[in-house]
Amino acid sequence: MSQRPTHSPRGTDDRSTTPTLRSRRSVLSGGAAVATIAMAGCLDEQSTGGDDNDDNGSSDDDGNADDGNGDGTSRESEETQQEELEDELFAVLDAYFEAAAEGDLEAIDDVMHSLNPLNPAQWEEDGWEYQGGDGEVPSPFEGEIVTADGTVDDVLELEGAEFLFMETDLEAELADDQLALVRADEDWLEQAEAVADDDDDDSVGVDYDFEEEPEVTTWALATEDDEWRLLFMGAEEEEPPEDPTEAFEEEIIDEDQDVVAEIDWEHEQDQPEDQDDEHGHLDDVEMARVEFTDEPGIEADAVRAESTIDGGHFEVGSSWSRSWGTVTYHPEGDQIVVRIAQDGDETIVHREHYLP
Repeated sequence: MSQRPTHSPRGTDDRSTTPTLRSRRSVLSGGAAVATIAMAGCLDEQSTGGDDNDDNGSSDDDGNADDGNGDGTSRESEETQQEELEDELFAVLDAYFEAAAEGDLEAIDDVMHSLNPLNPAQWEEDGWEYQGGDGEVPSPFEGEIVTADGTVDDVLELEGAEFLFMETDLEAELADDQLALVRADEDWLEQAEAVADDDDDDSVGVDYDFEEEPEVTTWALATEDDEWRLLFMGAEEEEPPEDPTEAFEEEIIDEDQDVVAEIDWEHEQDQPEDQDDEHGHLDDVEMARVEFTDEPGIEADAVRAESTIDGGHFEVGSSWSRSWGTVTYHPEGDQIVVRIAQDGDETIVHREHYLP
């Protein structure tokens, strides 16, 4: 199953579209990204021996040697607890990947947290068709625990989380539960991408995969009924530069409108009637509308539009003409790049700057 469940939608011939799910570019806080696993040590329960042995080490009642500073057994306990937690978390992820590869919605639902907005079992109940599952499973998950004592803020800093959880009070819902974040190894991500199924791309007419970094690198898990469950999955993002223009490249304007008809930097996204934003999460989201030409001057297998600073993007397959899509951009400055795919090669046909 492809780990890209939140595609930006594309427009259709009637020039209508819906809000992109990938509308937030977030930054995983430094403290969360480099957090050390702080397991509960039991220093005050260890035997430290008599005062005469304080400088020379000692043994506890069971004959286990201490290292002289009172933390030998504690360190072993921490390492054991970390390994046990890692086994539990990785087992949940392995079960998820196996279920997704088999297209087993019931098994996916078993490992999903009830609050997970990306649960395909719930989507099917709302009329969506699940197209994942090709029987191929990545090797057993390999990665590291980012933090074993996660917070709601850690979860919301994953790409797309703030938008998708806008109607959920995670602080209240998870007040009595544990949270942990897990990051995949690069080698495992490469293997997972190699076996990922791309049926979800076909559902929006995309028939070419553009070169890009994996969109899912981190998984947030939370306990529910004392069992670890998958709460959310997303990417960790680097903080944009203080001056976005430093990353700008020379503009390339599709003057003949062979592919790009217009970029509307002042596009106002309509809010669906059934989607409230009572917390104002979308107040600072800037969106541009990228319109493709009605009469292509270039043949292309697929087209991709991306804001290079904010990271918003969408792709359209061979039916890209007469369509449009929305992409988020950084309010302090950004550039939207439009690329086309032709016979397996990629070409930039348009690069336009935004300056506030």
